[in-house]
Amino acid sequence: DAPPESILLDSRSQAMKPVLTRIDQYARVDANVLVVGPVGAGKGVVARTIHQRSARREQPFVPVDCASIAPERLEAELLGYVASAMPGAQGGAPGLFELAHRGTLFLDELDRMPEAMQVLVLKVLESGEVQRVGAAEPTPVDVRVISATAKDLTDAVEAEAFRADLYFQLKLLTVKVPPLNERREDIRRLAYSF
Repeated sequence: DAPPESILLDSRSQAMKPVLTRIDQYARVDANVLVVGPVGAGKGVVARTIHQRSARREQPFVPVDCASIAPERLEAELLGYVASAMPGAQGGAPGLFELAHRGTLFLDELDRMPEAMQVLVLKVLESGEVQRVGAAEPTPVDVRVISATAKDLTDAVEAEAFRADLYFQLKLLTVKVPPLNERREDIRRLAYSF
């Protein structure tokens, strides 16, 4: 039996055809992508596949759960730190942006990204560099960002709960993954796979 990931990419559903077309198109373009769809629709598979088919495929794919980073660790996790900046640290460490250098940073659950994280991500995207906590000089980074959300963020942007400038930077390209009830042709195959 095929794994669920391959079933999504070999979907027999008409509803998935535009998604599969966009995966191939967006893999050839080095721009940020927003993947939208309900929980469990396969947004992470779409993101990873775009990366694997892109010119960045030999470089890291770094997934980040936007809701799971503790606020007090946010800056160090995203930007990294030098040894002198963190009490008890044996040495410095790169942040998630540096780990994804020349590859793809996957921001999952974008709708749950805290405001402080929005500010840090926007700063890196605009400047193309990170400054580790405690470092004197910034480090250039070359990162493509693919984000995923189960919610329509336009309401959050209008309510100023999500930064409009960051939202528009992250959704240069958009893929909408349909829910499973619109892909009935795949349900039996997915059930056998699981």
